[in-house]
Amino acid sequence: MNVLNYQLFKILTTNDSITVDRLVSELQVSKKTLQKYITSLNEELGEIAEIQEKNQKYYLKVEDYARLAKFQTHYLKTTLDFNNPLKRQAYILLMLIKSKGYMLLDDLSEYLMVSKGTINRDIKEIKLLLKDYDTTIRSVSNNGVMLESKADCQIAFILRNFVCDYYDLGEKLAIEEKQEITKLVRKYNKSKTVRNLIIRHLKILNFLHEHGRKISTTPDCYYELTSSEVNNEIISILKKYLHSEEITEAEKSFLLIPLNINYSNRNTERINKRLMWIDELFAEIFSQVKENISLDIDYNRVFEQIKYHSIFMINRSATYMRNDDLFSREIVEKYPVAVDLAIMTVNLLESKLNIKISDKELGYLALYYQMEIEDEKRGNPQYHKVAIVGEVSKSIQNLIISRLNETFQGTTEADIFKSSESFKKSSERYLIVFSTLPLESKDVTTPIVRIQSIFKNDELVSKVTLSQVMAGISSQQVKFRIQRFEERISYLKAVENLIDTEISTGELLPGFKLDWKKREEKMSNVFQNGIAIPHMVDKSNNSRILLTVGILSKAVKYQGKEVRIIFLIGIPQNLNSKLSKILSRVYDLIFMISGYDEIYNNLLEYDMDLPLTQITEGI
Repeated sequence: MNVLNYQLFKILTTNDSITVDRLVSELQVSKKTLQKYITSLNEELGEIAEIQEKNQKYYLKVEDYARLAKFQTHYLKTTLDFNNPLKRQAYILLMLIKSKGYMLLDDLSEYLMVSKGTINRDIKEIKLLLKDYDTTIRSVSNNGVMLESKADCQIAFILRNFVCDYYDLGEKLAIEEKQEITKLVRKYNKSKTVRNLIIRHLKILNFLHEHGRKISTTPDCYYELTSSEVNNEIISILKKYLHSEEITEAEKSFLLIPLNINYSNRNTERINKRLMWIDELFAEIFSQVKENISLDIDYNRVFEQIKYHSIFMINRSATYMRNDDLFSREIVEKYPVAVDLAIMTVNLLESKLNIKISDKELGYLALYYQMEIEDEKRGNPQYHKVAIVGEVSKSIQNLIISRLNETFQGTTEADIFKSSESFKKSSERYLIVFSTLPLESKDVTTPIVRIQSIFKNDELVSKVTLSQVMAGISSQQVKFRIQRFEERISYLKAVENLIDTEISTGELLPGFKLDWKKREEKMSNVFQNGIAIPHMVDKSNNSRILLTVGILSKAVKYQGKEVRIIFLIGIPQNLNSKLSKILSRVYDLIFMISGYDEIYNNLLEYDMDLPLTQITEGI
């Protein structure tokens, strides 16, 4: 983005709307030139946003706020000085790719105006970034450093993912040239993102050719899904913008990657052929997933939902495409069982295909699993009974049932009692009791809520959820324990301590600790408001959910976040429908504790001699 485009962008993002005359005045350009820059900026914004005009005023219509924020920081990235380590590292990669051979650290240090010690630290960071790319930086005394890769296609992916955000690798295409490529691409894919990515790949290929590099390899597991006719038409146009007349088959494949990484309506022979391979692959994977965790879902239906997505996910992973992390937090928090199924699936795919699948793909896979779990639940609904005691009008009764059914998917029934005496005669176990009268519960796990609580939804849901978990503890479906750590202890040591205690009592097998450590490396288990949820499949054959709570005397830092409460969860390997439902309630309660300060603070002050209902007192 040039400076004037950025100034225009900044004005539009800081004003609801702005007149043409004011824009012309602030930018000090003519109206004709302004139109040129508006067209140019719209091209750069793509599907993120669009500059629109109404009543002689311009405004920015935003389609994707998350991507708009990234777009805004892109210009800042390209103007950063070398005090920013990411830009330094991008420059080091750029120079190593240009040189093709060794570079002296002194030369890098002199140009970047930093010490050799700083350069060495940057190179260590770069080596970690490149580990998944089968690429490293080789250091030799007196010679310097050199980039080494097992496959030359990896160099192109490294340029795209780590360098292009900071350095423009070639001249910008003219608007007319972009329009020609846009018209061509839109015949097969309507997305401007695809067009922009094709242009970026075009620049990368030109840059490689200018510095004596060719692409002769294609990534493992990548499969071209577009037909030969489409490929030939697109390549014939793109060749006009290449600086080299001769391009390899692998380079043609590289240019076409953007058309083969996201689902479209194409129904080609190549896609159908790939589906047969995917079918065999997932038959093996699902059989292993079922061995690890027994859950009442139809894996054939899961496959029908997931098969096309998987084809493109594998292509994205093979070509190191980095998706936006649209909903990982929401998925992890709300669908923990589905996330565990997704993690198992990803681990098996990585092992079988020898590729790295981005953690950001987990959310998509988890959503497919969760849809199947929800379908299975709806097929066999289990109703929860509540009691309403006292002189309560019909409209209030209906309001209570309606509010509960909104929260618990229409699975609530109510028994109505006019007096406390009639209620006491009932032998039914109720999930929750609403009353206008002072009552003593026959069951300590059943909360009694004053009718006015129906107007405070958070209070109502928290007490209902707690009641369900307590019922699970009472029926031994949940093994519950709390442990306090009076001495200062790190997060990892605290979790190890909790696990060791459960192993010593026979609740967990020793292998649980190793599985947890592997998971901790794969994905953070620390969430908001100082809580952590380390959880793994428990292979001890215990038919219960293990819920062990560790409360630290003071919050400790882990991966930049504070931890004060640890919820260690052991998920039984044979997770039937009843345990699946109570497990969901356990997670609901945990995240309720995280988001509700009163419950969180009550848990910190938990008295082990009193019932668990104490954590919702006073809310």
